[in-house]
Amino acid sequence: MAPGKNPLQTVLPASSSDDDPELRAYRNEFRKNSTFDSTRKAIMVFLKKSKNLSYQELESCLKHQMGNRVGEAAIWHQLASLDLAQGDYAGAREKFEKSLKISQEIGNRAGEAATWHHLASIDLEQGDYAASREKFERSLKIQQAIGNRAGEAAAWHQLATLDLAQGDYAGAREEFERSLKTKQEIGNRAGEAATWHNLASIDLEQGDYAGAREKFERSLKIQQAIGNRAGEAATWHQLASIDLAQGDYAGAREKFERSLKTRQEIGDRAGEAATWHQLATIDVHQDDYGGAREKFEKSLRINQEIGNRVGEAATWHNLATIDLEQGDYAGAREKFGKALKVRQETGDRAGEAATWHQLGSIDLDQGDYAGAREKFERSLKGQQEIGNRAGEAASLYQLGCLAEKVGRRAEGARLVAACLLIDQAIGHGDAPRDLETLTAMTRELVRGPEQLQSFLQGVAQPYQQDRGWSLIEEAFKGLNLKKPEG
Repeated sequence: MAPGKNPLQTVLPASSSDDDPELRAYRNEFRKNSTFDSTRKAIMVFLKKSKNLSYQELESCLKHQMGNRVGEAAIWHQLASLDLAQGDYAGAREKFEKSLKISQEIGNRAGEAATWHHLASIDLEQGDYAASREKFERSLKIQQAIGNRAGEAAAWHQLATLDLAQGDYAGAREEFERSLKTKQEIGNRAGEAATWHNLASIDLEQGDYAGAREKFERSLKIQQAIGNRAGEAATWHQLASIDLAQGDYAGAREKFERSLKTRQEIGDRAGEAATWHQLATIDVHQDDYGGAREKFEKSLRINQEIGNRVGEAATWHNLATIDLEQGDYAGAREKFGKALKVRQETGDRAGEAATWHQLGSIDLDQGDYAGAREKFERSLKGQQEIGNRAGEAASLYQLGCLAEKVGRRAEGARLVAACLLIDQAIGHGDAPRDLETLTAMTRELVRGPEQLQSFLQGVAQPYQQDRGWSLIEEAFKGLNLKKPEG
């Protein structure tokens, strides 16, 4: 979904379209005849000029398309796209399914593939990764059968994005590379730039800053060559993120400010909000909490104005983090609570799980071990349900640390070991930290690499049986984790 769109059901003022001769001609044509061709042209012209047809106009067209099944499917598809742009996933799903049914009945395989792709994107947005994968694979199979190489590349790209969301970096890399190869072969330079960007993001996530920088610079060069200012701004943003990760705050600030300037010039308000967000993050790293709070609040205000609820939740989350850094647990809890509410309302299951994790960390710091266990387990359950293995590992790690705090060091070490096994399997950058923690926790239990390997094997079996829940039960069995008084 493209964040920040105005409500698309709103009827556009007549002057905004009727003053344009091209739009007026197509509008009048489909008002009279509503042929599929005139409707399609009108939609394309409106979209090109960033003035979307209203629901009322599309529904009027739809009435005249009854009997013209190709046109009917196209209008259902467009109505679904309007719902999707506003975050109405239920409405979008219903209309895409109507379009899909017609495309299947009339044998329009290209339309069927495109609609499977959109339905998969809804599942991905809502965190239903299994359903999303099934639908993307259906789309991919059709695209390959009909020889639509652009559609095939797009499907590989989305399957890679799905792997990325689940922390499967190896799978994501393989699928992005398939997408990249196809895009290069068909001369899709914009798509090629986007895929270099995503491959660089994997390197960044895995701590390969040199690899990430090289790929982002390849993407940047293409974006500048084809005049894609939005893509250029996004890549400056990511190059700045590398500087930030490497502690080069001056370099990061300079690149984020380049990105911000471009985004303001092209009217990319969602991008502007994201860049204010990152500039605030630099301030946090430099202990300028006043500057950080001011910039996060700028980001929050823009996100609220454009209706970007995902961005709003992320900014509440980071404002809470500032409170946490300053020891204001009440303020942090309140803002994490606001982030949680938005994420639950928007069906952001990954964000919800992350926020439960942070709320658990507050309880842990304040000695509310019962609350910490409850929230870390909520986070773990959510991460496992959506297939986010990196998030699952993080929750197991925190539960292991909690077990150690309440005197169950050996049991806590088994939970940290489960975390290590996951992070090693997915190639996550936290694996060295996990190993360091595990080594410290098992110093009196394990001697040498062979015993450590045996210890890990002893954890792998129960983890495989029930995803670690028996390890958790064993860690806290018989303990009465009371909430602190007062």
